[in-house]
Amino acid sequence: GLYGGKLTTLGTPAAGTVVSVPNQPSNEYRAVLVLESLGWVKIKPDSDPATFSQRNIVDNPYKIVLKEMDNAQQVRVLPDVDYGLIQGNFA
Repeated sequence: GLYGGKLTTLGTPAAGTVVSVPNQPSNEYRAVLVLESLGWVKIKPDSDPATFSQRNIVDNPYKIVLKEMDNAQQVRVLPDVDYGLIQGNFA
């Protein structure tokens, strides 16, 4: 899910909005799918979840900064990022 950190409302993100994402390819893929559903980024249609990386993002119009980190650290750093895309078992 997408959790608010420094920001608590959804809208058009400002340039440089920082979003924490898991650092494992398949989990990062699922996290970026959430951002794609919001229209914040676009990924290659043929992206493989097993090998996903930020190189698979083909459009990032809001210049969102994705901070990859270990799942267990995401909750702890939530106050330091704008949003966090955190797996349910860690949230």
